[in-house]
Amino acid sequence: MPLSTGKRRSPSAIVVPTVRQGDRFARLARLAESLACPLVLLPSGQADPEVLRRQTVGSNADVLVIEPPSAGASPLPDLETTALLRGSPFERANDVSTKRNLALLLARLAGWHEIFFLDDDILIRDPDHVRWAVGLLDGYAATGVAIEGHPDGSVVGHANLAVGGQRRAFLAGGALAVAPRARTSFFPDIYNEDLLYLIDDTGPFPVALTGAAVQEAYDPFVDPQRAAAEEFGETLVVGLYYLARRGHRLRDSGEEYWRGFIREREVLLAALRERLQRHSTLDAVQAARISAALDSSRTALEGISPALCVAYVKAWIEDRRRWGTHLHRLPSSMPIGHALAELGLAA
Repeated sequence: MPLSTGKRRSPSAIVVPTVRQGDRFARLARLAESLACPLVLLPSGQADPEVLRRQTVGSNADVLVIEPPSAGASPLPDLETTALLRGSPFERANDVSTKRNLALLLARLAGWHEIFFLDDDILIRDPDHVRWAVGLLDGYAATGVAIEGHPDGSVVGHANLAVGGQRRAFLAGGALAVAPRARTSFFPDIYNEDLLYLIDDTGPFPVALTGAAVQEAYDPFVDPQRAAAEEFGETLVVGLYYLARRGHRLRDSGEEYWRGFIREREVLLAALRERLQRHSTLDAVQAARISAALDSSRTALEGISPALCVAYVKAWIEDRRRWGTHLHRLPSSMPIGHALAELGLAA
């Protein structure tokens, strides 16, 4: 993707949520060093904070390895969207939204004007591509570096590609520049949380893509339940964007709209299954794995009711208001150590 002719500017920080270990963090530290900005690592799961620290030794970048808050000590406000799905089949198993929201609070407190979210499995070879993305924030609500290499999308999206669908570039949280002090969006605890960050009740924000990043390859069909875990976020977020493109306010989406959209989703999954049966270039093993993933999506879709979609949209709109109120109550432009202490975080 061609670079913009606008400004070049380094972010205030690079933020990397991670649950993994490996030698990739030395590479991320070198990128931060090139951009003369801190690298903020937010580990959990198998990512050992002490191991991450050792992997970044030797870089001249300031590296903050922020350990997750202890149970019951989260500095995040209580969100209705999280409570609505708690204990349901659609409760999210990972904590990437929590980490991104923590980074937004930290940026607010520390006075960081722009931060660049980067997934640990995405490679950006040229630091200027980050600078171009950040520079574009002068005219856009959010910007990103276009992700190339292995497609970084949903399981159903990968199934579509496998049976001949066309790939397109889109903005994603894996390489995303945002201005936390200029926006009061948050990342809901749902699949496609990055796309919900980029929209409000009036429709999508103006966004831009530039440069090129490379996504490491992974197998989207290794676990059919991954498709099931994504289905509610896929259905809800795609449905909201479709509604916005038709010029409607998102709060006006009633049960009748969602009933029709869920039927359209059923038609899509059925069409993918039909195309899979007719696709001659896939071997039997791969076709069976894709089929299992589509079955998993269809089963999950059957559990999504129009009433749940309406309730979630209402909760999301209320959470946006609650999140904005919480942000505006926070002090700003304090030293990073004080900001971490304010949030009860250890680094």
